Amino acid sequence: MRYAVITEDNTVVKNDTKEELTLEELQKLVGGYVERVTVSKESKLAFYVNENGKFTQDGNMVATQFWLDCLKEDGYDMNLFSDYIAGPAVLIKEDRYGNQTDLTDEDNESLMLTMIQMIEA
Repeated sequence: MRYAVITEDNTVVKNDTKEELTLEELQKLVGGYVERVTVSKESKLAFYVNENGKFTQDGNMVATQFWLDCLKEDGYDMNLFSDYIAGPAVLIKEDRYGNQTDLTDEDNESLMLTMIQMIEA
């Protein structure tokens, strides 16, 4: 299964595993209790983040901007949005039943485009 971890220092690490990530693996990646955040209903993307990250970790600019871009593409009114991602964020694609599936090349390209746009800004 292909997934990506976006760290607090705005590094993206792409990974492959043979099976879905377990709760214990997700907790290790985010450094604590896990919270699921819907990134895009259209693309079936989700972040798994540290539930207490906003209290203990720095903001994650790349993950937050990617989340905002996806919500905007899904048609949400971003004028009313004021949330952010803190700490490492594990980006996972899910099927309609919530099972983890591979990130597609298109998903990875969208994430890289977000990073490029942030570097250029």
